Amino acid sequence: MDRGALVVADGTGPDRRVGRFFRLDVRRGRSQMRRLVIASRDGSLSLAAVSWCHAQGITVAQVGGDGSLVWASAPPGLDDARRRRAQAIAGLPGSPVGLAIVRELLSIKLAGEDALLQTLQAAPPATAAAALAREALAGATNLEEARTAEAASASALWETLADRPVPWIARDRGAVPDHWLTIGPRSSPLGGTGPRRAVTPFHAALNVSFAALELEATIACQVLGLDPGLGILHSDTPGRNSLACDLMEAVRPQVVG
Repeated sequence: MDRGALVVADGTGPDRRVGRFFRLDVRRGRSQMRRLVIASRDGSLSLAAVSWCHAQGITVAQVGGDGSLVWASAPPGLDDARRRRAQAIAGLPGSPVGLAIVRELLSIKLAGEDALLQTLQAAPPATAAAALAREALAGATNLEEARTAEAASASALWETLADRPVPWIARDRGAVPDHWLTIGPRSSPLGGTGPRRAVTPFHAALNVSFAALELEATIACQVLGLDPGLGILHSDTPGRNSLACDLMEAVRPQVVG
């Protein structure tokens, strides 16, 4: 902080960038900063800066190099224990409310994946698998059946995308490895949990995009007074915002497309 202004700096040497942000008066129609996202594992953040952002209603978050959301501090939202209690009950096995929520979210996701497959002019086996997944989801009687249907649809989409070429500027074509010339599989050959350790530019960029989506979903949960970590479709996992991941499902095809 410097004389009431937020000072943000990054870079090194001649590439150092510094920005100054003053208190924003939204009542006078000025632009409003909504997010301060730190895309780095190193650096420092003062308590004065955090307090300034909190007073302005600005979310501060850190995104890791692998595209994971490290932490987020959003302005306080609705605080009503009854909502969190209802959320917890919806996540119990056999809850009809939980199943209805999951069906709604996954129905939107599977429709989006089907639209992507149509745009990509996918082979008949892929489109047929996606259609069967939608039918299975409609008839799902529990969360496990819903998860199975979602996995089948996602598999058809990623198998279709894997061999799609990635265009490069002619002068850069000779400098990139061969496995960068296609989108590649969503899983990572480096192991670990899921596709976090991406080895192609497409999936690395997708990880960062999904981190931004997770941030927005987490903020939405907090604003509505819900616990971002108490999921329904995604099981409870330490260090994961499972409800935010639930909400992300409906929007993932738009990010991929």
